[in-house]
Amino acid sequence: MRARALAAAAGCLLLTACGRRETAAPAAGRWLGAERLDDAPTDLFRARVGFPALGIDGSGRAIAVWGQDTGIRFRQFVPGRGWDPPEALPTAGSGAGEPSLAVNGVGKALVVWRQAERPEGPALRVWSSIREPSGGWTAPAIVDGGELLDDVAQMAVALDAAGNGTVLWTSEGIVAARGRAGEGWLAPERLSGRGAWPVVVVDAAGRALATWSDGDRGLVRQYVPGRGWIEGVAFGPDGDGAYNGPGRVAFDSSGRAVLVWERRAGGEFGPAVIWAARFDGRSWSGPSVISDRSMKSFFPVVALDSRGALAVWAEFGSPATGDDGLVSSHAAFGSSWESPRRFWTAQSPVTTGLAMNLHGEAVAAWSQLETDPRSGDLQYRLWASRHAGGAWEPAHALQAGTGWAQSPAVAVDDEGNAAVAWVEHVGATASVWVNRFEVDRR
Repeated sequence: MRARALAAAAGCLLLTACGRRETAAPAAGRWLGAERLDDAPTDLFRARVGFPALGIDGSGRAIAVWGQDTGIRFRQFVPGRGWDPPEALPTAGSGAGEPSLAVNGVGKALVVWRQAERPEGPALRVWSSIREPSGGWTAPAIVDGGELLDDVAQMAVALDAAGNGTVLWTSEGIVAARGRAGEGWLAPERLSGRGAWPVVVVDAAGRALATWSDGDRGLVRQYVPGRGWIEGVAFGPDGDGAYNGPGRVAFDSSGRAVLVWERRAGGEFGPAVIWAARFDGRSWSGPSVISDRSMKSFFPVVALDSRGALAVWAEFGSPATGDDGLVSSHAAFGSSWESPRRFWTAQSPVTTGLAMNLHGEAVAAWSQLETDPRSGDLQYRLWASRHAGGAWEPAHALQAGTGWAQSPAVAVDDEGNAAVAWVEHVGATASVWVNRFEVDRR
């Protein structure tokens, strides 16, 4: 059984670092091996391990955050020093969980999470904390304003170059809050009376693009400094099936963007195709189908470099061989999408992570079904492939053990260094892991 719920719960972190390297030549390097991030595995029957979130700045400093037991933990990676010991992120008491993270190019970090207002009550609040590159986390601050509570669910966060934050969450629709650097959070605004799976990204000028699934269509709205949230654009349906979220959007420093999503008809697994639309800073073009219409295609992710967009998705059941696999397509700015190219064959791949820098060095991470050699059971194992010099390198198995892996978060810095963090289940316990790709020193 292909685990759609596995992909739906996973977060995909896209971070494009500010370009500093003049050459576009791909950097050679190696994966360093899996490393435990948490300091103790968590009993799944007594506490919850949240999906990890991961961010990296232009110099290669990284932060990973995750929910553990009744709080939030984090670790910082410093080039030349490695990962600092795990620490507890300051929260407003116990019960915090499901953190979302954004890191900008100069290393400022913003974490948001949801937390019960009272131990005995169901009402949830949205909280945040900010960390400067060389400092600690600020005291927890309320994001939601106290007026838009009730069943806070999925959250998304972005942080621009000036340190201004944007947070979206679901609470009887889609709600957004803007935070000004040094001033705090403004009153939240309701962007839609319904919707799920919000995603938000920002560009260098502080403009934001937010997208979410709104029934059988997808909505995109843009935030423009000085104007606020402007009228949205809707995509689908038009006879080719319903929009199936979460859609994925990438936004570059010049205000160009690409949105990708599934369109599905006739049940949970098909038929489905991948669509894309592009934004030139003023208006949207498309949408158009970028996958093979004869295939069942799922789980698209997208990233931008200085030349254009790279999209990756999973294909199920090749007509020729019956194989499943990973497929990608590239579109330079101003040109059409290339024909899809399969770069990996696997059983039931679930694509959930992609990040790319301005030089086109990207990492895609996914889980795929494999047979445990000891028990004979099927379980999801984590793999990654690096895209450099316009081609995909051989896939690399990321795990050290044989646990069930899911929810990879991916980040790539300006020099091509990358990291993938994930949750791994072994029996009744779960832990958080990371594997880094390090470029060879020149």
